[in-house]
Amino acid sequence: MKCEKIQGLLKTDFLDGELDKKLKSYIQNHIDSCDSCKTLWANLYQKTVAPFKNLKEIKPPESVWSRIEKETLAGAKEPFSLLDWLKDKLPPLFYFPKPAYAFAAMVLICFMTYFLYFKPSANKRQEANEYLLDQASFIQELETENYSFGVDSSSDNYL
Repeated sequence: MKCEKIQGLLKTDFLDGELDKKLKSYIQNHIDSCDSCKTLWANLYQKTVAPFKNLKEIKPPESVWSRIEKETLAGAKEPFSLLDWLKDKLPPLFYFPKPAYAFAAMVLICFMTYFLYFKPSANKRQEANEYLLDQASFIQELETENYSFGVDSSSDNYL
């Protein structure tokens, strides 16, 4: 096993005493033979285990344990309420974040601006169509009268 793996186990399971006997003895043998792992273990032990080695175990009063037990059991015995359950489960189904509302408002404003200001109304279209038809009929009349638009067609001289 590489030192990196051993050092990772030293910092976690070996320090907590959570390894099986075989792996624990393997790591202990490695610590005895590897100077860098031995130094790491000495530092870890000195900073994390040794300060707590000689402390007395303090037991809290029985009243503390009874209050913890009472509050734990009281919280566990709440009756099932369908209304409370629905209040917890339904909001995520209909959740729309605030940026979504802002985006929807911007899209709505853009469409309203386009339709109110940039899109010509039906009345303006009708006026434009009438103007174009009037101009087209005027040009047609001029063509039927052979009007040359200010140019003498026989002699390239202007009138």
